[in-house]
Amino acid sequence: MTNNNLPMTLVEYFWKASQQIVMLTPNKAPNPDIEGWGSGFLLLYKGHRFLVTCDHNVHMEDDYSEGERKGIDYGVGIICNYSDPDNPLSMGLITVSGFIYYDTFDIDMPELTELKDVTFAELKNDFMLPILTNRLCGYDGSIWVHEGEPKLFINADHTADLDISKEYVITGCIRNKISGIVMNRTTTFRERITYAGTQRFGLSVLENPSNVILSDWKGLSGSPVFNEDGNLVGMLNEVVAGKQSLYVTPIKSILKLIDYYLAVDECSTNSDK
Repeated sequence: MTNNNLPMTLVEYFWKASQQIVMLTPNKAPNPDIEGWGSGFLLLYKGHRFLVTCDHNVHMEDDYSEGERKGIDYGVGIICNYSDPDNPLSMGLITVSGFIYYDTFDIDMPELTELKDVTFAELKNDFMLPILTNRLCGYDGSIWVHEGEPKLFINADHTADLDISKEYVITGCIRNKISGIVMNRTTTFRERITYAGTQRFGLSVLENPSNVILSDWKGLSGSPVFNEDGNLVGMLNEVVAGKQSLYVTPIKSILKLIDYYLAVDECSTNSDK
């Protein structure tokens, strides 16, 4: 993996910082089926490494409107865009487990109780495979990012609050499908997204330049959202078909949730000594 101190264009940085994930059939190791597609990002925070995504990616059976938890945890795999040299048709996945989510808290922090659609897993071991880019082409067909370049962790030092004076970017892969042994997908680069300061149920409401067509966004849940300066501002949770609304969890809220996890983990570690 690389870090974002290396020289690269903002387009390269946005693309390398967004991870494509798949949801895998629960309890079907070692050969689970792909049940869904989503996005996430790798975060370096206070010396810890995390994969962050939407909770509805991991718990696809849950009914958030009714507050109902089914207790079905789908497996998660990061698509590596790397094939075994001895099996070039293979699709490399790094499976991630141990996702953390909260319904209740031991302390009074009302701002956290609304973060139902955020989950993360601490990555305590090194990856066994490299995570590489797939090709991203521009609107004119030119190559913006070549395939096979190392992807990266986002350093939490490079985060910012949403600002109505900025524009925002979301990238990733859509129209994902396995046809036989071939994975088909379409890359997308969403820009000129704006923010008017609106909040709803703990989420920030951003506006796409045009009305949302769901097929153009399916697979982007969990994508990092960046401002025009390259700072991480949040995570995409939901879009509204036929509207311009994009619902985003602010990164500062996600970091508060991770802080809570780290504090609980430290207390647990100290109590075991």
